[in-house]
Amino acid sequence: MLWLDLFQVLLFTPTRNRECAETALGLKHSNIPRSLYKYQPMKPRVLDNLRKDQMFLRSPETFNDRFDSSLVVTKLLLDAVVKERLRSSLEEWGLGGTVTDTDAEEIVKAPNPAARLDEVVALRTGTAEGEVARKAHTWMQTVVQRAVQDHTRIFSELQRRGMKVTCFSEELRSPLLWGLYADNNRGFCAEYCFADLPNWDPRTRMLFPVIYRPTLFDATAYFDAQISDGQNWNRFFPIIAAIHKLPCWAYEREWRLVLSEGEGPDVTLPAPPLTAIYLGSNMKEKHQRRLRVLAEVKKIPVRKMVPSHTTGTLEPMPVWQP
Repeated sequence: MLWLDLFQVLLFTPTRNRECAETALGLKHSNIPRSLYKYQPMKPRVLDNLRKDQMFLRSPETFNDRFDSSLVVTKLLLDAVVKERLRSSLEEWGLGGTVTDTDAEEIVKAPNPAARLDEVVALRTGTAEGEVARKAHTWMQTVVQRAVQDHTRIFSELQRRGMKVTCFSEELRSPLLWGLYADNNRGFCAEYCFADLPNWDPRTRMLFPVIYRPTLFDATAYFDAQISDGQNWNRFFPIIAAIHKLPCWAYEREWRLVLSEGEGPDVTLPAPPLTAIYLGSNMKEKHQRRLRVLAEVKKIPVRKMVPSHTTGTLEPMPVWQP
């Protein structure tokens, strides 16, 4: 089993298990890459943070991934919406009073609520099975599913607003990352060293690898655990949601520092040790000079990314060495 698989087994349990969580965090700490890279444009706030050795964490609502840090709780919402809308829909169909409270509970819990509703109405009214099925199927596909979509969107928006995130990558040489996150190669990339930070340091303790999966994170089991036992649920689950992304983003090879802070302004933290600055291949000369002066003060090397026409990558070339 790869370490990342074991990490997920240990940390992603719906119920709270402090021993497993600590084991997972220790395992993760021992596998943090020595260096991680942060692509950035030449903006005043970015440069101010670089100069002050700090970093800011923002809400995922500002990110380019529309589903960043989203979650779904489909089965819980489906049950709730079916239960909420069932009575009013039966009244509309002229079947008010047909379904008992016990019947309603069975319909809600059924794998296929529409089919179970059809069976119950047929039993209670003596009509042939299938007469209600069309209405029930349409009802599930329109009223219920639309309500589930709306509720899921609200849950995800609340989740996203409560998170504060900053992102890093294992990858330095990707033209795509330089184009997307470093202002079309006009920005820079900062190299940070995490290897010497202890496990208790929040900059490593709350640093996580991104998990790439083909579906959005399903938090149903976590909500179930919270409802069943108000104390014994996994409080990492908002962070677990925030480190899941769809496979189309896997090229980023991302690690992210994640805090569950609730709604509010950006959070500023001390940055890990800055070990090098990489200049974009299209960076203006005046910006190159500005970053070199900063690097000389901090006594860290400066390198410039140069296109390699044989490998199709961007390669670092020395500019200044302390």
